[in-house]
Amino acid sequence: MDDMKQLIEKYLRGDATLQERELIKSWYEIDPAFGEWWEQELRNSGMAMDDDVQQRIYASIIHKHCEDAAPMEKTPRNRAFFLSLAAAISAAAIAVGATLSITRNDVPATQPMLLATEAGNRSEITLPDGSVVTLNACSTLGYEYDSALGQRVAHIDGEAYFEIAADKEHPFIVVADEVKVHCVGTEFNVRAYADDEFVDVTLSDGLVTVASKYTTHKLQPGMKATYNKVTGQLRKSRVSPEHYNAWTHGQLRFNDEPLDNIARAISRTYGVKVVIETPGLGSQHYTGTLARGSIDSALATLVSASDLNCRYLPDESVVYITTND
Repeated sequence: MDDMKQLIEKYLRGDATLQERELIKSWYEIDPAFGEWWEQELRNSGMAMDDDVQQRIYASIIHKHCEDAAPMEKTPRNRAFFLSLAAAISAAAIAVGATLSITRNDVPATQPMLLATEAGNRSEITLPDGSVVTLNACSTLGYEYDSALGQRVAHIDGEAYFEIAADKEHPFIVVADEVKVHCVGTEFNVRAYADDEFVDVTLSDGLVTVASKYTTHKLQPGMKATYNKVTGQLRKSRVSPEHYNAWTHGQLRFNDEPLDNIARAISRTYGVKVVIETPGLGSQHYTGTLARGSIDSALATLVSASDLNCRYLPDESVVYITTND
């Protein structure tokens, strides 16, 4: 047990070898009940581990799956983990593009929940308060009801579209990096991947207040708040919300985006590793739409509408991008 705990901690620090990383990932792939087993072993061992630490372990392992860009199976699966203080529950696997609707009536509203999605998958979740959240690939969503403050609180690392159930008595707070979104009932998209430079909040309906450490903006429908993680600046602008929530309808839209960002989106959406081989190419900007279908059709669209050349190796789940020059 000590060896297992040390291996997981080593994995989270980023010190694990490739063989050790594959071993930990295999625990989830081979045994869906690993989460429950792990918690039971902790209770039976004399070693105490805070519930928050346990939740971070499960979420971090899921995100490291995305960072490692492990090859996907021919029939990709989505393993969604709802974690509470009392139990770790493994949800059923679903195929790419499918949705998962679960109402956790068995979990009190005061009990924390956690959902994580792997590369190539997205899920739709109904929270205990009736709010619906669509979670994009490589994302983690935590939810709890703060009875002391009378607030519904969600933490997002990745991207999610929120349809918040109206409840004036209990505001809904979304925490994304250094940004907080306050609302009582509305629809908006939050993009907050750890490896992105910005956090974007785009409002489709209702009213929200977006706050960082030094700045607060009130948004109306058709507005976006952008937080720069480097400078700490929070700015708002007029946009077309459809552009930012298109991923919920099976599209990837890019508007003057650097290729580095597009490559990360392709990697998350299709569960592949993307390598940009031409020096400096990652900083070039592109605009366009990729319909969410097969990886081959997406790359064919990208090539036909740009000066790029894409070489996909399905056996290795790697895409190489160069210029045609």
